[in-house]
Amino acid sequence: MSDSTLGPNTSLAPTGGPNPAVGGLDQVIMSTVPITLDRDNIYGGAIAVMLSDITTGTSLIADSYIHDTWSSAGDHTDLINGNPRASHVTVRHNTLDGVRTGGAYVTNCLGLYDDDGPYTDWTIDNNYVDHCATSLLATTDTARFGDPFVVTNNVFTSHYSVQRFAARAPSAQSGNRDEDGSPLQF
Repeated sequence: MSDSTLGPNTSLAPTGGPNPAVGGLDQVIMSTVPITLDRDNIYGGAIAVMLSDITTGTSLIADSYIHDTWSSAGDHTDLINGNPRASHVTVRHNTLDGVRTGGAYVTNCLGLYDDDGPYTDWTIDNNYVDHCATSLLATTDTARFGDPFVVTNNVFTSHYSVQRFAARAPSAQSGNRDEDGSPLQF
């Protein structure tokens, strides 16, 4: 999918997320096959992009704006969610803004889970990651999250409420920084 706007048919509230009177979506995009998202405007879901059980082929999320998360009481929220076994994914040159309904922060901007089996091969490159409780969450177990795990040239802002990075060490990392240009090492 390229050059598309994906989300609920409603205006955005000044405090983040879709108009509360209209509501949002549980998942804006849910894919169990490799997917390409390029230059898309994605908003208004508790989970904006969910990749599940993709073990062959490659997925690409590039040059997109993923923002304004919908949430109601008790919702778990992620901008990009890989669960379970979502493998062979490149997330490149996106703006990930986790402001959610009411001005709170999304649970995870990038939430990579091994709930139902291991996964491998994620590249997270040249993204701007902002307004998250946790910017990137994944297991610390390299047997559950296999190489390559590349995290390069991203800006992870200081606008997080829990932690910036909670995951195993990347197999390759360089050029990551916060919004003032200070280098980050994970």
